[in-house]
Amino acid sequence: MAEEKENQLIRAWLLVNTDEHITDENWPRVKEVFERFMKEHPNVIRADWVEGTYDLIIPVEAKDDEELDSIKNKIESLKFSPNGAKVKDTAKVKEHNPEPPALDPLKHNEWG
Repeated sequence: MAEEKENQLIRAWLLVNTDEHITDENWPRVKEVFERFMKEHPNVIRADWVEGTYDLIIPVEAKDDEELDSIKNKIESLKFSPNGAKVKDTAKVKEHNPEPPALDPLKHNEWG
């Protein structure tokens, strides 16, 4: 069981606010930046523009906490608005219900 837990990815949602809230006018620019970013970082699943407390919810997968922190730092360094974005919170998945389908490891970074 411990070995199985060791090999599992960290799945999390990054809750992000931008310095200028996303609008219909600036969404195309934000979307374009994230599309390029996701091509380089396939462990960033997507970036959803949402209504509510946060501007973006970004599901990610990481092999460990160090990689998760690296992803957060890279997202905060993106320049889709004058001062970029800030990851305000991270929601790590403890258990899925139901369990999601297995992902193709060839589409992700070298995770083993």
